[in-house]
Order: sequence, then C-alpha cells, then structure tokens
Amino acid sequence: MALKDTIKTLEEVDEAFRPLYVADKEVGFKLDVEGREDPAELRRAKQRETEGRKAAEKKIADMEAAQVARDEQARKDREDALKKAGDVDALQKSWQEKYDKDLAAESAKFTPQLASMELDLNREMIDRHATEIAASISLPGSEKVLFPHIRSRLRIEMRDGRRTTVVVDPEGKASAMTLDELKKEFLADKGFAPMLAASRASGGGANGGKGGGATDGKTMTRADFERLEPAKRSEFLVKNRGTLVDA
Repeated sequence: MALKDTIKTLEEVDEAFRPLYVADKEVGFKLDVEGREDPAELRRAKQRETEGRKAAEKKIADMEAAQVARDEQARKDREDALKKAGDVDALQKSWQEKYDKDLAAESAKFTPQLASMELDLNREMIDRHATEIAASISLPGSEKVLFPHIRSRLRIEMRDGRRTTVVVDPEGKASAMTLDELKKEFLADKGFAPMLAASRASGGGANGGKGGGATDGKTMTRADFERLEPAKRSEFLVKNRGTLVDA
C-alpha cells in the first residue's frame, strides 16, 4: 500500500505506519522520510518565491513611478521659478526638453512593433517575387525546390523613398540585375534544367522541330505568361506544350 504524503489525522493510516508521520500545522501530518523531498513543502516554497518576486516587481514599479512623479514636480517647480523671474528663454527650453522626453518615451513603446511590421513586410515582398518567378519557370511540383534558391537572391532596399525588391549576386553582394534578368539566369542554369518548364518548351522539338518538343505551334510572350494564374501557366506549358518567347 502506498503511503500518502500528507494526512489530516493519524487514523487515516495503519497503526504500524503512524510513527512515520510528524505533525504539520498546515496539513495535519506529513510523511517524515529522510532524504525525501516533501511535495507540499516544495509547492509552498514555490508559492513563497512567486509572491516574493511579485512583491519585488511591485516595489520596483512603485519606486519608478515615485521617481517620475518627483521629476515632474521638480520640473514644475523650475518652471514656476522661471515664470516669476520672467526668464522666457529658459522656460521655453524647459518645455522643449519635456516635449522631447515625452516624444522619445512614446516612440520607444512602438519601436519594437514597427520593427516587427517592417520585417514582415520585407519578407512578404521577397516571398511574393520569389514565388512568382518560381511558378513562371518551373515544372509543376518543382516550385518549392526553386523557391529558396531564388529567394536567396532577393533583398529589400529603400530607393527614392520607396521599398524596392532588388537582386543580389550569388555571394549576397549588390548587383544591377533586374528581376527579369534573374529569371533568365535561372533558365540558363543547366543545374536546374530538369525542373524548368522552359527546358521542355525549348527542347529539340521546339518551334515545330523533331525530338518531342512543342508540336502544336502555340507560343506566348513571357509578359503575357506572367499575367496568367499558376494553373493556366501549367496548362500552357505542360498540357498544351506551348513555347515562351521574349517579346
């Protein structure tokens, strides 16, 4: 039979085990075994620690609030003295200092939120362009493979006061490439050829030649292709075996 850690009365356990219990003013009796942690005592210690921490935090908050109140009262006292002395320049300086301090405090409250929003916006813009490029050049099902490679080549910069998606080189350094040029770079990369829709459209049979390429003679400019929905792009390249051409 397992012994309870705590009991209200000794009658709750067999007489042979009663010597193992010692009186406890909070629970009645507790099991007294050397080297064994008392769960009830651990809980009480944790509670005391939590209450102590809360008390310390409240004390610090109260001290900070009191210091703010003292600073504000001191400022008002200085302004009253300046008003009586007719020192307009010093009074204006005091008001400006208070304004700057209050503005800085308010700005500090929103800085983390603004930084988080900026990161989210940058991520959304990069992901959107990477997704569009991957969908326009890859075979169905290969978009996710190409996406991280394309995404790693994109950055967000502020140009002329506007947030702009720019292309960097493979080492992450600034470049003058455009998004269209980045797309052409991936299309020309033989390492990605098995995943590229254009590799099927521009194979040996493209433009009516032999070898299993596009045979129905359908062509579409890349500009028109990029305006299609992903499903339509796949249908044109795979089902219709169409050919993309540069306008």
